[in-house]
Amino acid sequence: MDNIGFVKALKEATEQSKDRKTMLVLSYSEFIQNQLSILKMLGGHGFLMFTEKRAILCLCKAPGLRICIKNSKNFIRKDFEDLVFPEIEIIGTGKKELPGIIKQYLYDIKDNILKIIVISIIFFSIFNWEKINIHGIVLLSDNLLNVMSIFMSMVFVFIGFIYSDREKAIDTYMRGNGDRYFNIDKYIMSLSIFILLLLILTSTVGNITKDTLPEHFIMLQMVNPYIDKVVSYKAQYYICLFITWFSLISMTICFSSLIDYYLNDMRNKFFIDAVDEKSKEKF
Repeated sequence: MDNIGFVKALKEATEQSKDRKTMLVLSYSEFIQNQLSILKMLGGHGFLMFTEKRAILCLCKAPGLRICIKNSKNFIRKDFEDLVFPEIEIIGTGKKELPGIIKQYLYDIKDNILKIIVISIIFFSIFNWEKINIHGIVLLSDNLLNVMSIFMSMVFVFIGFIYSDREKAIDTYMRGNGDRYFNIDKYIMSLSIFILLLLILTSTVGNITKDTLPEHFIMLQMVNPYIDKVVSYKAQYYICLFITWFSLISMTICFSSLIDYYLNDMRNKFFIDAVDEKSKEKF
């Protein structure tokens, strides 16, 4: 779209926005090329809210107009630092500016290192490397599986309740935390599902006996004697031991996340709201 064609489209969209909300869709490159025309026609006072590959620009001179900016890659805050609009508020957090699942998991290990050490000491005091107790590991894994299933049900209900509150969800995005909370929700749910799969794997591996081994393993044992060292009662115990330990510390992180990411943020928000209400009464 050339500059003349863009100006014409912008004028038409601006006129339409006086009667109803109107969306003008642009690519990021088109927006950058024509931002001076937008500034000249609609001024530079307003806000820009972005999430992943989409941004919306709203300006005071045309409150009913939404200029939608799309990009082939995820936006970051730096993409909007050099705009020509003098009084524009940038709201949002880029996906690349948020930690991924693995990075977030490593952060959480660091934050919960004391709990993890205590749980690990207790766990390996009960289930050590020398005394094989496969039945105890499988029993613990089954109990953890039940606990994790209940926790996941609670998390789904909790997250669903949060997103069903439209006013709260809108307020979260207006404060620029929408993507952050979505990233946290995705992280907790992904980690929970991964733990469930690990616990199911532990229960399955722990209940395998020589009589229930798959036929191809039996054939391999007959051909190669070294397979006996790999497919053995001790190897089975060590695999179940490690997976159960990893699942247990991951569950600790999941439980702590609800406190770290939600309750603390809710407390801070309620505190600010209380200050605002008190200031209205006093002043």
